[in-house]
Amino acid sequence: MRRANFLPSKLKEIREIRGYTQIALALEIKKSKNSISLYEKGECIPESSTIYELSLALKVPVNYFFTSSINKIIHISPIFFRRLLSSNKSHRIMAMRRTAWLAEIFAILNDYLAFPKNKLFALKENKTINYSADFIENIALEVRNHFGIGSNPIGNLINILEFHGVIFGNFSITNTLDAFSVWLNINSEERPFILLDQIKDSPARIRFNCAHELGHLILHRNLKSTILEEKDQLDIIERQADHFASAFLLPKSTFLKSLKTNFGLNDLLSMKKEWGVSVQAMIMRAYQLNIINENQKSYFFRKINYLGYTKRDPIDDLLPMENPILIKAGIKKLLEKDISIVSNISKELPINLEDIADLTGIELEILKQSNFKSNIENDNVIDLSLMKQLRKV
Repeated sequence: MRRANFLPSKLKEIREIRGYTQIALALEIKKSKNSISLYEKGECIPESSTIYELSLALKVPVNYFFTSSINKIIHISPIFFRRLLSSNKSHRIMAMRRTAWLAEIFAILNDYLAFPKNKLFALKENKTINYSADFIENIALEVRNHFGIGSNPIGNLINILEFHGVIFGNFSITNTLDAFSVWLNINSEERPFILLDQIKDSPARIRFNCAHELGHLILHRNLKSTILEEKDQLDIIERQADHFASAFLLPKSTFLKSLKTNFGLNDLLSMKKEWGVSVQAMIMRAYQLNIINENQKSYFFRKINYLGYTKRDPIDDLLPMENPILIKAGIKKLLEKDISIVSNISKELPINLEDIADLTGIELEILKQSNFKSNIENDNVIDLSLMKQLRKV
């Protein structure tokens, strides 16, 4: 590789993904901050030895700095972060960059796999945030009907969304982000993406986060990213996504029938097994539907806090963890057919296997053991939409 072909943008990209400031990276490779700045601006090309040091510090192969994307990826919507106000800018940038990686992996796999088409419910017009509470309640029911799940407790929400075209990824980069979502146009194909932190969160929290992001993808798809810079507007869209998630997971008619008269905390814990929703979410839903008042809501939350149930409770250990299966299963199927998809990903997106495993959820050992055949056949596209797991609701 010729030094002259070094891509400054790739250095900035991977530095931000790894969470380094220019100063921190300079200290790591024993260079000045000004040197890093010049490299990223393209005003100075690093020596070959420096490029090697950068690859070690940033944990990418050397050719990462010389490989540009062949895929056209455009943001259709803003990126909606579950905890935008409590997260810092560097973590959000890190997350956005990793989403681009996931989009690249999807684009590569899309040449070999027939992913389910995007069949997500679409509003005719959603360039506004002036949604009434009744409108959100009705949309939540329409989405349920669109998915064919009626008003009963939902089975595996993640797999239902995958069947309807949502691409899922994992991340474990920080404790300040629970989930985020975005609409992307990848090589002229529009796709909704949701990334979830499945390490620190409980099954019930993951499910609510997933429903919250679904709310953003449906209600806020066409909003301009500048709206996220206005705190009062951001508060509104976050409340709307929370309301959608509550109404979607706990539809009014069925949920009210499930509630006992003068229900207590033990009743809610029992209901959690059926609905797969946290006790806190059920309390807020009961309050939202005027079943309990402010004092009763406060009493429940004080009791939850006293018992130490704010993050996890005994029922969480009984709930199955929902995991994305599409990309992971797709890679496995390609490897079973002796298609060296890992090698092909590494050519187009030269990142470590650990990064691929982290994003896709596939076991690292499977990636390490995969053969690296150079001749890649693409005669028979594997149709992932036929996977039986995706039809389990």
